[in-house]
Amino acid sequence: MTRLILALALPLAAQELCLMPGEFVVSPGQRIAVAFRGADAQTARLRDAALYSPKGVYNVVNLRQEGGGVVGEAGVPGKGTLILTARATPEIVSRERRASYAKALLVSETADEQFRRVTGLAFEFIPEADPHRLRPGGRLPVRLLLGGEPAAGVEVEASRDGGEAQVAGRTDAAGRIRIPIAAAGKWRLRAQVRRRSAEPEAADWESFSTSLTFAVPDGSGAATP
Repeated sequence: MTRLILALALPLAAQELCLMPGEFVVSPGQRIAVAFRGADAQTARLRDAALYSPKGVYNVVNLRQEGGGVVGEAGVPGKGTLILTARATPEIVSRERRASYAKALLVSETADEQFRRVTGLAFEFIPEADPHRLRPGGRLPVRLLLGGEPAAGVEVEASRDGGEAQVAGRTDAAGRIRIPIAAAGKWRLRAQVRRRSAEPEAADWESFSTSLTFAVPDGSGAATP
């Protein structure tokens, strides 16, 4: 039986991991910088820092603590849509087990359908349209999965270029929501859920946060770097 999910139980800033590549539009053979941001961005806790490409899955390397977060590097193996992923190992705070996950979408020369790929993160945004082909004023349909199943009734926030996050709405019964994209730029989606722990001997509650970062080109089709 599915355990009760309580949406947005904690301030997202208190439990968060997000990925911010140095560029969202890249070229084959390029070496890109990857920044891991948020309260959970700690080298000791980061796992599965990877880059998914049509050619395979590659590690993000040279991870190191820098400033208030972690930085690393990844090579671009070829053309196509690329997906960066990471997770932070869970920590227990005040009898609550907290886990964080993050994704970012990039394009190497030519976009493809890989933006739909389910990477297997425990809590994951799945775009159902290509953000790189979206134009300002449109809406981005996404699906939110928790443990591979639709996450219904979860509040989703959206922010642009580091601005203040705004509530975009809640997911429907199928875990879907359409996010208004008002302008070109770098966007971040965030969500968090909380439910009774599956391991009550270790924690009373368990919470999950996830983020998705991507860039939307301007109306002329010029991509955001």
